[in-house]
Amino acid sequence: MKWLTVILTLALGLPFFPQFSLAYDFVQVSGEGEIKAKPDFILVNATVYSRAQTAKEAQKINTKEMARIDKLLKQDFKVEAKDIQTSSFQVQPQYEYGKDKPIYKGINVQHALRIKFRKVDEVGNLLDRLVEVQNQEGFGVRVDELVFGTDQSKAYEVQALELAMNEAKARAQVLAKASGRTLSTVRKVSDSQISEIQIRPMRSMGKMAMDMASETAPTQVSPGEISVRAQVSVEYEIK
Repeated sequence: MKWLTVILTLALGLPFFPQFSLAYDFVQVSGEGEIKAKPDFILVNATVYSRAQTAKEAQKINTKEMARIDKLLKQDFKVEAKDIQTSSFQVQPQYEYGKDKPIYKGINVQHALRIKFRKVDEVGNLLDRLVEVQNQEGFGVRVDELVFGTDQSKAYEVQALELAMNEAKARAQVLAKASGRTLSTVRKVSDSQISEIQIRPMRSMGKMAMDMASETAPTQVSPGEISVRAQVSVEYEIK
């Protein structure tokens, strides 16, 4: 009887089923890839500020200066409306603190903008024009920060990942060969992308306006390069 033969075979521990080795040796390696590129836009973080005795008056001054900035960006530098964004808006009373009670000094209005400027070579001229009017009637523009970026970051990440995988495979092949083994298939892959964007803080640009006005040459800004990096960790089977 066939079913009895099967039972006896299992009971005696005989190799009724074919035997396969499911244990594989493996090597774990890491790789890194890097792509460098020139930025194709600059994020200009600027703040239009104004001060007056009342909120209504301060806001009126701020609105007038915002109109100048809007015209400057759209007409003179051809910045599209979609590339101009309000990042914050604040209305705050100002006090002077001494030994006695605080003294009211007026109302500060700050309208912060994030400008995506695509004419990288003209950013120095833009900065000069933004801050050319300062401390007149209690208002002006302060440039807080420049952030260099690229619209091709996703494509650069893919290229960096390819380089990282190639480096990981090369390392694994060296280790396998050194141990007298042969590299086989990939068991596991994990990745993490790090996009490094060059940042240049531009502090107190409003206070620098008088110095800029006395110079004939425009402000010089060096965009440098953007570095996009990718790291991978890979496990390979080895035979």
